[in-house]
Amino acid sequence: NITFIDCHFKGNREAEAPVLADYYKPSDENSMLEMTFIDCLFDNNRYFGKPAYPALITSNGIQNKIVVANSFFTNNDMIFNNTDADKISFLIESSGPLELYDNCFQDNKVGVANAASYSEDTPISVRNFGEGSSGGACNYLASFETDR
Repeated sequence: NITFIDCHFKGNREAEAPVLADYYKPSDENSMLEMTFIDCLFDNNRYFGKPAYPALITSNGIQNKIVVANSFFTNNDMIFNNTDADKISFLIESSGPLELYDNCFQDNKVGVANAASYSEDTPISVRNFGEGSSGGACNYLASFETDR
């Protein structure tokens, strides 16, 4: 497991994915990598364009769990250079379990929602706040159902 505490992810403009969870252990389907972010700041990051992942935090397998708590996402632009922003543009994108607690999402540019979950597990979301760059409330969480 990996835990980031009081980390700053600022000004990423050329990374394929600032944070990528890519754990897979076919011999143990119950095995899980848990990546946790506590009191972190994601500020002024911008989508690099293809082949980059269209999110700041990406989990691309069901054996990857993302937990984000007490963190702040502000002034991130995931629409820049994104030709499919209305379909694939998030701050957090998870194929595994997703838990979000007491986070603030403010003045970010995303095409779909701040967070997306493709897991068969229902994402956990408690006391999160989202505000769009226009000042109004924004789509906070998109939960997609998929077949395994």
